[in-house]
Amino acid sequence: VSSSYKHNNTFVKKPCLININENIYAQITGTVFHDYNIDGERQIGAFAEPGLSGIVVKAFDATGVEVASTTTDASGNYSLTLAAAAYRVEFSSFPTGFFSSIYLTTTAGNSTSVQFRTAPYAGANFAIATTADYNTHVESVYMGSFINGDHVSAGSASASAQALTGFNYYGGRAKLTSVTQGQVGSTWGLAYSKTRKMMYMSAAIRRHAGFGPNGIGAIYKFNPYKPSTTSLFLDLGATVGSVSRPDLPLTLNGTSYDTEAFSKAGKAGMGDLDISLDENTLYVVNLSDRKLYKMAIDAAGAAAGTATEVTGAPWLTTSPCTNGVARPWALKISNVSGVEKVYVGGICDASTGTPTVTNLTAWVYEYTPSTSTWNTTPVLNASLNYLRQNQGGNSDFNPTAKWKPWTDSYTTMTGTYNTTTQVGGYNENYGAGGGNYAQPIFSDIEFDNSGDMILGFIDRGGLQFANDNL
Repeated sequence: VSSSYKHNNTFVKKPCLININENIYAQITGTVFHDYNIDGERQIGAFAEPGLSGIVVKAFDATGVEVASTTTDASGNYSLTLAAAAYRVEFSSFPTGFFSSIYLTTTAGNSTSVQFRTAPYAGANFAIATTADYNTHVESVYMGSFINGDHVSAGSASASAQALTGFNYYGGRAKLTSVTQGQVGSTWGLAYSKTRKMMYMSAAIRRHAGFGPNGIGAIYKFNPYKPSTTSLFLDLGATVGSVSRPDLPLTLNGTSYDTEAFSKAGKAGMGDLDISLDENTLYVVNLSDRKLYKMAIDAAGAAAGTATEVTGAPWLTTSPCTNGVARPWALKISNVSGVEKVYVGGICDASTGTPTVTNLTAWVYEYTPSTSTWNTTPVLNASLNYLRQNQGGNSDFNPTAKWKPWTDSYTTMTGTYNTTTQVGGYNENYGAGGGNYAQPIFSDIEFDNSGDMILGFIDRGGLQFANDNL
């Protein structure tokens, strides 16, 4: 290459040098996704498998030197800018409980956690999965059963009644368990360890329906495929409060007042129960002190030590409530955000000061086990002051059907409905006139495949009353 300049009216050519950089830059790109069904291929559409954020992706050159590093974005995508050459690409920092999914040779599928790629390259994808999303057995659904009476005293007619009902998700109504009321009593929280084939159940207060042999603080365990293995996992004892129940009947159709259970429903015992993604820790909501507790599980499925408090619950340190008490119950463990988190849901019961439905709210806080930290800002804080259907089963949406402030007063619940305060008018038998006094319990949290949170609510009155009882 030359250039020209003019000297003494004569053009002279002069050579010059141009530096050409031979390092032509290219990219290696791909996506890390949550392979729910562990088939190595990313599903799209109605059952889309989401990308995972925060996965570390590194590139190493032919000499083993790290030359680039990045993390996946909110959609699970990543891009490494490199010189055109061959590289070793490595994926790391998976969420707790995750592992490499099945390997596919197709470009659109999943490769391994260590890949050899030549830049430029698009489609260096990687899939990870967790046993929490995969079941080698027939999908089954279980729920606790509430039966009237004393289940553990001599002569109990309800001791042999079924305490846990199950059925195959894809059809049939077969009762899949032989767990009895005499073994576990009334329960609410359920959690399952797939690796151990072990179900865990926590005791719950339901007026007129008795506890199992270990009382209000018991968490039981059993193998659904070997029901005779039902036994105590751990007894939290007085930590979860107490309730005196001297008049529960021995007969199935006997009546009782079970007075103390009326006011203790939702305030003592345990709420929801869930298991960590690696299946080595149980979490449970204590309704008495309104705290979250955790318990280690050993290889055989038994308790490895005692229950310990997960300290720093934000709803206790800085209450989200106005004129009310923060009442937790719901629980869910998920890595929907890309990191394992414990989600705790509850309500503000609007029970203090002047009871008003405008003070009823629902909230969710999240806890990150890997860093032992709470997010002190609720991920959900929503009003419960909205129209609902009447509990009697008709389709009316009107003020009488709204959620009401929590109360331990039978008179308040069953008195004449007040159009100003919107309280009163409860009819426990849903008879003619069918007024109601529905008190919200935020009972469950789930996530769908798109990461949306699903909220479950029950009426506290369903734990306080029973048809044709005292």
